[in-house]
Amino acid sequence: MGDMIGGSIVAYPAGADLSGSAGLGAVVNAAGNAVLAGAGVNILGVIQDTTPAADASGKMVDISVDGLASVITGAAVTAGDTLEVDAAAKFITLAAGKSVAVALQSAAGANTTIRVKLL
Repeated sequence: MGDMIGGSIVAYPAGADLSGSAGLGAVVNAAGNAVLAGAGVNILGVIQDTTPAADASGKMVDISVDGLASVITGAAVTAGDTLEVDAAAKFITLAAGKSVAVALQSAAGANTTIRVKLL
């Protein structure tokens, strides 16, 4: 989960405890730290599970910013759907938020890991 294939990874200091957040959308806050994305916003990218010690505020977290990534769904999605993030930073079918990815696989419901193409 949270793996990146054929894209770029950047590292930012964590603005909160991001342990267990692999596969979720991330943004950079006003202090320049990576935090979980809110509903419908543009994201910097997807938090990676290969991040060393991203368990506390201030430690570095790796974020996939382009290419293909594995993400966690917040609801059922269909391959080909354009996705946004929900309030829990999980990926859902685009409704009124910002387009952040395209689903490459379908998911029957929430908390499913799928591959996406980041936009």
